[in-house]
Amino acid sequence: MIKQIETPEEWVRERKLGIGSSDAPAILGESNWDSPYSLWARKTGTDVPSKEESEAMRWGHLLEDPIALEVGERTGFEVVDPGDYTVHMMEEWPIARATLDRVVFKDPHDAHSEGGVLEIKTANSMTLKDWYDSPPLYPMIQLQHQMMVTDLTWGILAVLVGGQTLLYDEYPRDDEFCKRLLAREQEFWQHVQDGTAPTDIDGSAATREALRQLHPEDNGETVALPEEAIFKHEQLLATKAQIKALEDDKETLANWFRQKIGAATFGEVGDVRYSFKSSTTKDYFKVPIEQRPLLTNAGIDFETKGGSTSRSLLHKKPKK
Repeated sequence: MIKQIETPEEWVRERKLGIGSSDAPAILGESNWDSPYSLWARKTGTDVPSKEESEAMRWGHLLEDPIALEVGERTGFEVVDPGDYTVHMMEEWPIARATLDRVVFKDPHDAHSEGGVLEIKTANSMTLKDWYDSPPLYPMIQLQHQMMVTDLTWGILAVLVGGQTLLYDEYPRDDEFCKRLLAREQEFWQHVQDGTAPTDIDGSAATREALRQLHPEDNGETVALPEEAIFKHEQLLATKAQIKALEDDKETLANWFRQKIGAATFGEVGDVRYSFKSSTTKDYFKVPIEQRPLLTNAGIDFETKGGSTSRSLLHKKPKK
């Protein structure tokens, strides 16, 4: 089942009415940008903003065309662009939806050739090893969601790393995983329909921002907490104590290395190597330097902060 959206604004509204491939990792707790709670808040109409388009996201979209063309060139597959606002809806459960980057066909001359999903990503060069070893979970979940929605049995995940290294591989649909994914998505959507938040609250920044948006100000009232709050309170106190103890241990160990290195720049034994270098900051003004003449001419005093010298203890990889 396919629905053609006409405008970007309509597409954004449509996203609230179902679960897309970018929502699936969040529901499973595998998204770097969303949590089950923040996603629920947005789906239920709360004004929790989606992640704004960054420079990296913009270039990722702009590079879809050349990446798709190169995948087609290297594989010999036909690559078809279904359109930015073409929404695929699952026949069995139309709440599950997907907007595909591309569709690929292994044999464009065979009318019965089954297409596959092409999911396109871009990544910075620091993640090259991660992608070489095994793709991150979130794009794999997206790919499986897309195959589940479209009922296609295979797909390709392609990533351009650092703007110059193209990696891609073909993956089959995992029916057992898709079955579990669908169950989790349906459970999540029930929360959306009921207006009841998911019970699992995590410590992510996305959840914290969603809570801030939901309750930006207090109303002066007192609410009765559930009985489990006593246990949660004890857990919180114990966790804070553990963190403080670990921070104290960390500083004690760091001071031990500082004392042993003394006035030297480096300290090492076996494969263990630390640096304890000095660094000096210059004098600086607490106002932008270009504004200094304006302030001086206006007779406004401003403070100059003197530079200082400090030493930083860093663990270094051993020299080969």
